[in-house]
This record gives sequence, structure tokens and C-alpha cells, in this order.
Amino acid sequence: MVAAGKAKAIAEAYERVCVDLRTMTEVGLYGYHAVPPQHRLWIRASDLEQARTDLPLVR
Repeated sequence: MVAAGKAKAIAEAYERVCVDLRTMTEVGLYGYHAVPPQHRLWIRASDLEQARTDLPLVR
């Protein structure tokens, strides 16, 4: 049961895209480690197109 919960959490983590709030640059699914935690904005991949419309994101 615990292993299933961990697997779900890991899968959900990689459904989010990180944005560096200092520059509003998308760093993607795996570039978050280069952004200090206080400067990370997480956006679900399924919401990314809307976020690009609503926010001044740089790709």
C-alpha cells in the first residue's frame, strides 16, 4: 500500500512544469533543481497552454 502511494506521488510530480519566477522562464519537467525552491512556480502540464496565455512565460 505504501509503495503504491509513493509511485503515485512520483508520477504526479512529473506532471508539473517548473517556471523560474525570477525570469518567468519555463525550465520544464526536469530543470527545477537549478531554481531555488522559493523561486519555483509549478504548473500542471495539462494547464500549461492556459498558463502561457495568462502569464508572460518565456520558453
